[in-house]
This record gives sequence, C-alpha cells and structure tokens, in this order.
Amino acid sequence: MVSFTSQANAFAAFYGAPIYLCGSALHRLDPRDYDVRVILDKEDAERLFGADNRWWKTAYYNLKISRMLSRTFKKNVDFQIQFEEELNESYDNKEKVRLDTATDEFFLAGKKDGNEEFYTL
Repeated sequence: MVSFTSQANAFAAFYGAPIYLCGSALHRLDPRDYDVRVILDKEDAERLFGADNRWWKTAYYNLKISRMLSRTFKKNVDFQIQFEEELNESYDNKEKVRLDTATDEFFLAGKKDGNEEFYTL
C-alpha cells in the first residue's frame, strides 16, 4: 500500500489545486503505475507557467516530479499537470480519488471573487 497524502498536500499547496489519483490504481492491488494528476485553472496555469509555451514547461515538471515520486515510493508514478481549459467534458465522468486533505477554501486564498475585503491584508 502506498500513501501519497503528505506529498499530495505539499503539491496541493504549491500548485493551488487538488491532487487526484486515477487510472488502474483505483481497481488493481498491484497496478503497473500510479496516475497522479493536478488540474489547474487558467489563472493558476498562467501564474505558474506563463501564457505561452506551457507545454514544454509542464513536460519538464511532469517528468521531474514523476521521477522523484517513483524513487521515493519505489513504484512507477505518472504525475501530470493538466489544464482545466484543455480537458473535455468526458473527463468529468472518469473515476478519480482526491489524495490531498486540504479544504476547498484553502485553494481560494489570494484569489478574488468580488469579495475584496476577504482577500486583503
């Protein structure tokens, strides 16, 4: 059994988005790999990777984090950063399990939603 919770919480804090487990690891006791995903909204994607040439930047981080997690857990881990705007509607129907324990409100910190007083210091 592999527990990603502590790493998932760290990645959730860094990326500002929930971390999910999906794929065969949800149905098999000994899966070939563990598919771990973070889905960024447009604002966070542009903040972290810029508006242009995101593919190269995210490919680098996908590989780097996949290797780090694979070495840590001694299991194959496929970590991918995905963008909400690029996912199609069928993705919502795919099975996934949230790995981090952060509340949804945690991800609102620093974002404006019309309630300026709540987010100002």
